[in-house]
Amino acid sequence: MSYVMVPVPEEYAAKVRRYAVWGVGQGSADAWDQVAVARLLRDYDEQARTVVLRAAEAALSDDPLTVGQAARMLDCSIREVMGIAVEITHTVRAAGGPVLTLATEKPGGSWGLGPRPETWELSMALEVARFVLEAGSSDL
Repeated sequence: MSYVMVPVPEEYAAKVRRYAVWGVGQGSADAWDQVAVARLLRDYDEQARTVVLRAAEAALSDDPLTVGQAARMLDCSIREVMGIAVEITHTVRAAGGPVLTLATEKPGGSWGLGPRPETWELSMALEVARFVLEAGSSDL
């Protein structure tokens, strides 16, 4: 793969860096501060907070949370749970942060989505899960 260097005006450098990290999928908990995650959790509705926080708890306890379980827990549709996961992850990624929640068919977050979304796991990287739970429990 060849690379190209492109000059970027200084006032746009931070945005370009965030976009580049977002584009290659290498955001991490370090890329977004705890205040921003706490604000995100505070600003979203109870269902969205629950999906993100339960996915984080599930990741740390090694007890997978499926999309179907989340839908039953929230008394909503599978489509709504998937929409919540996509919306929050997109919001954070667009701001240069880590992937929060992905619905994946196979354990460990590997790809290979099948025809039964109710069995897909809401997965989250351990580093990100710790960070999210800390932000969720803070009074920021």
